[in-house]
This record gives sequence, structure tokens and C-alpha cells, in this order.
Amino acid sequence: MQIIFVLLVEPEFCNAPYRTIADASGVSLGTVASVFRALDRDGYVARTAHGRELRRTSRLLNTWTDGYRVRLFDKLRLGGFGANQPDWWQVSRDVVRQAGGQWGGETAVWAAGGNLRPAQGIVYVDDVAPSLVGALRLRRDPRNPAPAELRRRFWRVPSWSERDTVPSPLVYADLLADGDPRLIEAAASLRNNDPELRRLDES
Repeated sequence: MQIIFVLLVEPEFCNAPYRTIADASGVSLGTVASVFRALDRDGYVARTAHGRELRRTSRLLNTWTDGYRVRLFDKLRLGGFGANQPDWWQVSRDVVRQAGGQWGGETAVWAAGGNLRPAQGIVYVDDVAPSLVGALRLRRDPRNPAPAELRRRFWRVPSWSERDTVPSPLVYADLLADGDPRLIEAAASLRNNDPELRRLDES
């Protein structure tokens, strides 16, 4: 799942050395080789005069999104938290960025100017830093979903972590994984209008 995510966000990685792909996706070198054999077998990777090329990206996005919901979504949860105010994310943008965090799911749609009021704030981080929890005044909350959720950032591509939001394929998958009809509608709108997702749908 992590390897395919890297390929969907940056299809040029398809022709990179396996070691580079392993480093970017946070998996072993052997796992990369195994995944590429499967992608090649299923027609998602083609061999050209210029090297490997990713194909059928629209279908691959659908397959990855379905698999994400079942195999990765729950594993990325670092913890649920309560906050002092329901819309805490509206006053926390600077704090999240200073801590190296990125908005995900419905909060990413809001941060990008979308017409969606989040019911839950989602932040992707490398770990649960006490400084971030303290700055946002978060407290552990056993509810699922909790008002605030910290999720593990599993990729290792520094340039992808410089934006306010996580890459669009992950935002899209998070919206669908929730199962909320309101968020499913937001996911459909994102797929129709987001340049990254439209690029994937063109092939």
C-alpha cells in the first residue's frame, strides 16, 4: 500500500531504482521487488525504451483506495484526542506547520479552501510530539472518531511534507474510508476537481 501510494503521487518514481522507492515508501527493498512483480503481472507497469512506466492509474487509484480502507487506515492511527474548542483547527494552522504536521481527510479539504466544515481534525505527523499536543492543548480521548486525530506519516519524501496538506490521493482515501455520506460526496468532488487526481484519471 505504501509503495503504490508513492507511485500514485509521483508516477516518475516508477522508473527510479528500487532502493529509492524503498526509502521513499518506508518499506524493505524485497517488498518493492515483490510489489513490482505484481504490478507488472496485472498490467500496471509497462516496460518501454525509457524504462518502467506506470499505466492504468485511474484503476490503480481505485484499487489502492479500497485496499487502504481495509489494510492501512486503522494502522496509521497514533491516537485520538479531545480539544478545548470544537473547531480547534481553525486557529491551529501555524502550530501544526511549525510542528511539521499536515492536514489530512476532511481537514485537508477545509485547509485547501473547500466548502466543507470538518467534524474531526486530522493531522499527519511522524510521531506524537509532546510539544504539538501541548501547543494544541489536546488530551487523550478514547472515542472513535475523536475530535482530533493524529495519524502516522509513512512516506519519506521531504518535499511532500512541506505542504499544509498531505498528497491528494491520501486525502481522497481518508474521505472514503470514513464512510460518512457527506465525506463520500466531498471525495467525489475532490476527484473531479483536484489536478493530481484528474491527472491519474486521464490514464
